[in-house]
Amino acid sequence: LRNKKNAIVYSVGLGRDISFDLALIENFNCFVYGFDPTPRSLTWLAEQHLPSCMQVLALGIASYDGEASFAPPDNPQWDSFSTISNSDRSISCSVLTFRSMMKRLGHQSVDVLKMDVEGSEYEVIEEVLKGDFFPDQFLIEFHHGLHGILVKKTRDSIELLRCSGYRLFDVSLS
Repeated sequence: LRNKKNAIVYSVGLGRDISFDLALIENFNCFVYGFDPTPRSLTWLAEQHLPSCMQVLALGIASYDGEASFAPPDNPQWDSFSTISNSDRSISCSVLTFRSMMKRLGHQSVDVLKMDVEGSEYEVIEEVLKGDFFPDQFLIEFHHGLHGILVKKTRDSIELLRCSGYRLFDVSLS
């Protein structure tokens, strides 16, 4: 992003922490489209003073367009809803594929796709890589170890990204 003018970032799964997104804007003067359909996140985001180069959309990302069931976290202090766990407290939210997000926003390219989507990243990666448009960079929080997801699924996704021309740049184990 350093030498790119008007870079576009899709940040999916905002929750109640947009510090990374704000740092991208400050350091790279890019435009961030934030996506999160969950009520805790949307309520919090509505109280924030967002910069003019950040737009928030009440949408989730998936491997299909439509509605998805989002289960709230067990701990009410957390805000990470998940489409891969079930709960009698689940809510229905609108989701789009990466390609449909680009079409809706009128973008021909996306520089960064950042995802923290609580286990849905695996199906989204596969869907993105089947399409015609790829982000220049992925920033992904993988969730193996949660919801019964095995580390093999993460390794397979990384291999799929490598086979599609992406290189692994960094890993954080925090």
